[in-house]
Amino acid sequence: MSNPRYIENEKNSPFKRGIVVDRKAGAVKVQFDDEDEDQSFWLNVGQSGSAKNKMFNMPDIGDQIGCLVDWDGEDGMTVGTIYSEKDTTPTNDMDNMHFSFPESGVSIIVGKKSGDVTVSGANNVVVTATNVSIEAPNIKLEGDIETIGTITNNGVNIGSDHKHKDTMPGSGLSGEPV
Repeated sequence: MSNPRYIENEKNSPFKRGIVVDRKAGAVKVQFDDEDEDQSFWLNVGQSGSAKNKMFNMPDIGDQIGCLVDWDGEDGMTVGTIYSEKDTTPTNDMDNMHFSFPESGVSIIVGKKSGDVTVSGANNVVVTATNVSIEAPNIKLEGDIETIGTITNNGVNIGSDHKHKDTMPGSGLSGEPV
């Protein structure tokens, strides 16, 4: 064909596979296997959100990655990392979303059908919010519990600073907390 942009073979394709060799926030350099180990210019890393709603996850150095590059190889973006025999999937269970962070030992599993969410291996889980509400018919807590602030049950203070009505001196019974 006479069109200079016609893809005659895979070497001329805008899709390339390579290995991440350098990275900075939002961009990576990739060494392409099919181009005598040449490195790309900085390629933007495709994300799921980058304007109002933001999501950020960078590929690691050494990840195999798919890229779309312009015909001159000077601009482009990544389309995602690629599993291989060396870098296998974290699970074979295709009914769950699985996030795995081997360096910290943390994994998060979301049951697509069940709706269950499991977080394991975390040293600390910090939730910062104005209010946190847990609603479930049964709640089980295992381990030591430390609180800072007032503890209430059905609107009544039951914390360490609570008061009782009808308190009797000595070892006698006291009334309910007020």
